[in-house]
Amino acid sequence: MKTRILSVAIAALSLSGAFAQAKKPILMVVPADVWMNKNGFAKAVDNQGTQELVMEYERAIQTDSDLNLAISKLGEIMADRGFPLQDLGQTIKDLKADAAENLVMDNTESMLDQLARQAKCDIIMKLDYTVTPGMKGRQLTFNLQGIDAYTNKQVTAASGSSQPANSIVAELLAEAVVAHLDKFIVGLTTHFDDLFANGREITIRVKSANGCSVGMDDEFGGEELRDLIEKWCSENAVKNRIGSPTGDAQLTITQIRIPLYGNDGRAIDARGWANDLAKYIKETTKQSVKRIPKGLGTTTLIICGK
Repeated sequence: MKTRILSVAIAALSLSGAFAQAKKPILMVVPADVWMNKNGFAKAVDNQGTQELVMEYERAIQTDSDLNLAISKLGEIMADRGFPLQDLGQTIKDLKADAAENLVMDNTESMLDQLARQAKCDIIMKLDYTVTPGMKGRQLTFNLQGIDAYTNKQVTAASGSSQPANSIVAELLAEAVVAHLDKFIVGLTTHFDDLFANGREITIRVKSANGCSVGMDDEFGGEELRDLIEKWCSENAVKNRIGSPTGDAQLTITQIRIPLYGNDGRAIDARGWANDLAKYIKETTKQSVKRIPKGLGTTTLIICGK
């Protein structure tokens, strides 16, 4: 009987390992901010007295055929290496459809945060390139960054140039990228292996709405609310790993490590993980709790929020 149980356990562990190894990060290719700005697809807007650049991704992919072909070619190269992809153009359409259905446009998130949350991608590949004419033909120089969609941290990068040739942009890009792709993929794989082993990082913020009678210093069962929230986060994080909490009126906990996938195999983001925390705070304080996501990796919980 013991032998049979041991065999089943070994088989389960083997399947788990194979599952982890079979999974690859979901990618989405987007033009880098610097490319958007230098090609006239970044619009300056006033945000409460501060000038900000808003990226017009939809106009860029609708009007710049070279960009469209370059993104498609890069996606094709990564798909050939076995990486699942989310299409930028389709993600924009889905985002607009959802916004129209809900009659809501969220102005608190950047467009890139909204796209990442819609696509539920793991890595955003930011592409910048410049084409320079020469005596022997055009030469393309590229810079490619792999950005963790949850933390906005760069996890891998590659850069280089094509040989001069009279080829279209997509072909120049393919030649240049393929020569530097192995190092880029090693960086992606190393980062994803770390996420499997230690969980992905998210940030949770908790604060009280104006006029709320509950604050972080209030005690419940002899402990301050901020300590109870920190303890809950640690107990529910992968390997109990969380960063040091900061803030007085607003409690911020960064570097909370959460599982990549739930029991149903679906990816978990900060908003989903914070759902149980919101329930815990509601049960503890007897107040409503509102969740406000920002991208995939940050969620703010507002006590007494509606």
